[in-house]
Amino acid sequence: YQMAGCSQLAASLIVWCLLVFLTESFGPPSLCPRFELGSSRRQQSLCSPLSSKLSEGIWSQEEDDDLATSRTDRRRRYTARWDNNRSGINGAGGGAKETPVGVFQPYLFQVFDPKQKDTKKRAQALALIENDRVLTSTLSSWAKSRASDAPERCYEVLDHLRKHHNSSGRRGALSVNAFLYSVVINAYAKRGRAEEAESVLREVIERSVANATGSQGGGIIMKNNYMYNSVIGAWYKTKDGAEHCNRLLTEMERLSQSTGRKELGPDIGTYNTVLNALVVGGRLEEAECLLRDMLVDVNKLTPNNLSFNCILKAWSQSSSSDAPERCRRLLDAMKQLADERREVTPNVVSHGYVLGAYEQHARAQDAENLLREMISTGTVLPSAQCFSSVMKAWLASGVDEAPDRCLRLLGVMEHLSVRFRKRHNGDAPWTKHPPIPLYKIVLGALAKVGRGQEAETLILQMLRKSKIVPDVECFNLVAAAWSKSDADDAPERCRRLLDGMMRMTEKLQGGRGATFAPNTETYNAVIDAFASRGRAKEAECVLRDMQMAAAKADISNPLPDAVSFATVMTAWSKSDADDARERCLHLLDEMQELSMVSGNQRVEADVPSYKFVIGALADRWQPVEVQHPIQSMNTTAVP
Repeated sequence: YQMAGCSQLAASLIVWCLLVFLTESFGPPSLCPRFELGSSRRQQSLCSPLSSKLSEGIWSQEEDDDLATSRTDRRRRYTARWDNNRSGINGAGGGAKETPVGVFQPYLFQVFDPKQKDTKKRAQALALIENDRVLTSTLSSWAKSRASDAPERCYEVLDHLRKHHNSSGRRGALSVNAFLYSVVINAYAKRGRAEEAESVLREVIERSVANATGSQGGGIIMKNNYMYNSVIGAWYKTKDGAEHCNRLLTEMERLSQSTGRKELGPDIGTYNTVLNALVVGGRLEEAECLLRDMLVDVNKLTPNNLSFNCILKAWSQSSSSDAPERCRRLLDAMKQLADERREVTPNVVSHGYVLGAYEQHARAQDAENLLREMISTGTVLPSAQCFSSVMKAWLASGVDEAPDRCLRLLGVMEHLSVRFRKRHNGDAPWTKHPPIPLYKIVLGALAKVGRGQEAETLILQMLRKSKIVPDVECFNLVAAAWSKSDADDAPERCRRLLDGMMRMTEKLQGGRGATFAPNTETYNAVIDAFASRGRAKEAECVLRDMQMAAAKADISNPLPDAVSFATVMTAWSKSDADDARERCLHLLDEMQELSMVSGNQRVEADVPSYKFVIGALADRWQPVEVQHPIQSMNTTAVP
């Protein structure tokens, strides 16, 4: 500045430019009122009298208006913040803290309370709104807020404008337009108030007809199908929504044909919503008929894969005997249409619904054939859920080869994951290895037939893989597999597994250690392994270890339940030991004492427990002592 030798006039000009920039960017300063560029009044003082004279001499009215228009967006950006800090009009206000979060123009929100109608304050509040766009954005924030009475407040604004504001040619004048009606309808629709939303829609239709005929009360032209779609979405959430959605769909089709405006007709989202409403309402046949009409009728839109998936999902959950065939036909129809219409191409969700139908009806071979078709074609890579459906279908079929099929499918999935990672740089639809639920399905299949060695081998493979950490349920399935196996050393295997879990729990303290902590089901499986082989003494020893572990309660709390005691009593009832009956009676008394003292309802003696004791006494010709458990049953009111 000194080197240039500028005068005081240049310095004042620089100060004026800085003030204008700061005022327009960060709001009105506390010492200098805001300079309204669009105002015709020049009496608004700045910090320097010279700068005020410059503003009057340099800027013409046309340049002033252009600059104001270019900075309208900047002003609008801070409108909400200024209104949040506004204390009110004519001394009113102070309630901004009570407005819901995310509501723009909180004072306007308070003024349009349906219970307090003050026309004068409402008019003053609306006078602060610059134009229709700002008003629509404000009401849209109300509609999206959590305020339960937001629809009523939006409608109050609409009603006030309709009664007291007329659309004038003046720039920035507020008017009742289609966008404002859309916001009000959306406010009702988001809260599931379909009747109120449709009543506002009927009002729009009446004003549109009046506008077309030139009668009084018009001025509204429906621009698109957004209002109809909002109302249909609101009816979809109701109990009898299928009928209303179908009625509005027919009305939209007629309106589009009568006016010749395609934008008023239903779009693919409208059809999909109606299809979902019909499916939820249990009108599956009507939904499928509507889908066929969309394929045949040239006036209707072409369905996409979401339309087909809606019907596929319904049939996959149906108990009808022909549900798998219907799903398969729909899938084949999608594949035929995919050559001409890419939007109908079946995706992995479509195939998953068909596999789910096969699973529910135990059609394992058909499910596996479809899965192999997906793998061979390569167009759709099956997800983990697809493999799970096929495995569960094999388990539901009850065939002897079901465990082998599940093991084979698990191997196929591991091979696919490796091949897919190499081809697509590590991105796979599942993790680097099959997820834990699939391993549990295979372990459950092996446990069901007592193939303990294979179950143990599988869980050892899981432990070697760093990304797969088996939980306690996986170990329980291995213990159950050994318990049901024919191996002579099955009890020792179960005991070794239990000790290994306890060592890992102690070694890995914290959250990861709790993953391996044995629970009640673990101990019960080990007890059953000893009891089923007549080794009652070892079974009772495991029960005592279980009680000691429950007393520590470091990570897990394996409280014994009625099954634990009943299994040990079963072993004693079948034992040749001389003290077998005393053992059974002692265990029965211990169960009753534990249930009463500790309040553990899971250990309360049930009917099977009494049957074991009575059977043990009856086999040894002790009719007098049989009365003791019978009297105990009557005392505890066991049926």
